Amino acid sequence: MDRNEKRLQKSIFNRRTPEEQKRLKEHARQRKQGRGTKRRDRTDWSRKEDADDGLEPTFEPIRAARRLDESQRRPKGPEDSAPRPAVAGASGESPAPEAGAGLTVVSIGRDSALLREDGVERRVALGSAFRLPGAALPAAGDQVHVECDAEGEERVVALLPRRSVLSRPDPGDARRERVIAANVDLGIVVLSAAGLKPRLIDRFLLALGRGGIETAVCVNKLDLVDDAARGRVERELEPYRDLCAACVLVSAESGEGLAALRSALAGRTSVLVGHSGVGKSSLVNALRPEAELSTGAVRESDGKGRHTTSAAQRVELPELGAGTALIDTPGVRAFGLWDLERATLREHFPELVERAPACRFGDCLHHREPHCAVIAAVEAGELPRSRYETYLRILADL
Repeated sequence: MDRNEKRLQKSIFNRRTPEEQKRLKEHARQRKQGRGTKRRDRTDWSRKEDADDGLEPTFEPIRAARRLDESQRRPKGPEDSAPRPAVAGASGESPAPEAGAGLTVVSIGRDSALLREDGVERRVALGSAFRLPGAALPAAGDQVHVECDAEGEERVVALLPRRSVLSRPDPGDARRERVIAANVDLGIVVLSAAGLKPRLIDRFLLALGRGGIETAVCVNKLDLVDDAARGRVERELEPYRDLCAACVLVSAESGEGLAALRSALAGRTSVLVGHSGVGKSSLVNALRPEAELSTGAVRESDGKGRHTTSAAQRVELPELGAGTALIDTPGVRAFGLWDLERATLREHFPELVERAPACRFGDCLHHREPHCAVIAAVEAGELPRSRYETYLRILADL
């Protein structure tokens, strides 16, 4: 019996007359001592023994209250007959689209979504299905279904199935998933040439790959470093050239390298991810000045910036070809990984998977096991030590 059911029964019990309460307590005492009625599942109130001793009618209010509680959990209204929000990977057929189905989410507010249809954007309130506790909320890039309520107001009533998703644990509750962007083809990890952080690249590549998204790396702010620093950046990017679709070095300020970035973006929906202050919004503005996304300065003391982007936002880039769009996301200080298990972590590092068959143990975690081919390859310089150390750090976190 769960906590809610116990609380419901206690509430019903307190509404009874003193005589009824006394009779129920005596019945419970006899059951506990093994006398009188036969012991059985305490939640099975419809058994014949209860009907025989006259207690069956007294528990009908509990079932009635339970039905009432269920109806209150799902309020009746225009949205009640609409499809429930579909989450990525959900089984079953997607709802049949009618008028207003398949609108693209540009950004999400507290109680509404900015939607785009045929080049026109409009804000639409979220339906009651999205205000229930634990409901899967839309994210930038989602396709949603819209209907009109009894008053003629448009409401977002369903979230259509996703083909890919970038998510992380919810900062307020690590047991819940927070979707950052959906229906994305390419995920671009943006870093600053003035402070490259390979371990953050590894975490983003893992999250993007698990969500079915191809990956790329973009190092911004080349205008802030000299030739020696640029050479160091090139060497640090070397392990990722075989893992990613593209590794580009650019400057949103001077325009250097933007042609290579445009080529990677053409014809795709992409998402920019990375630390605060690495210039994600500046890149969007450089690619499409009409976007006019707000940008902020970086502190000289530690090279970090403020969160100038507060929510993910989708921007169309029609000049790069039909279907080209870019999602700018808020910067992060650290990036947690959603729904990742210790036993399967190694499967998300291709270079470890390649050498795992040579390990002595089939379930080797490549940590401290003897005769581990991965550890031997790292010691011999055949595998990047930075990638292996990131693997060990994530393994320890899990």
